[in-house]
Amino acid sequence: MECRSEKFATLSQAWEEILGQPPSSVDINFFDAGGTSLDAVRLHALLCRRYMRELGPTFVFEHATIRRQADALMPADLDDEPARGRGLQRRIALERGARARRL
Repeated sequence: MECRSEKFATLSQAWEEILGQPPSSVDINFFDAGGTSLDAVRLHALLCRRYMRELGPTFVFEHATIRRQADALMPADLDDEPARGRGLQRRIALERGARARRL
């Protein structure tokens, strides 16, 4: 499981891929960093693929900083083993569905 600092690094890399430059801080707003609404859609798609989970279409707008995105992507209770198991089962089901759609 990815810890908070790793999540910051992963999100920073995603922002850099979309914006063409690294973010200056984990607290800078995506749009203040130069992102546009089209960039937000691209970042949303990238994060859905990278984290293999469906995020709401307004995810980047509602969580406009790396810190807020990391908080939203972290499980509420890291010690909740059954919840993590359900998350893994959901991820496997999503992967299988994506493969089936490609075939």
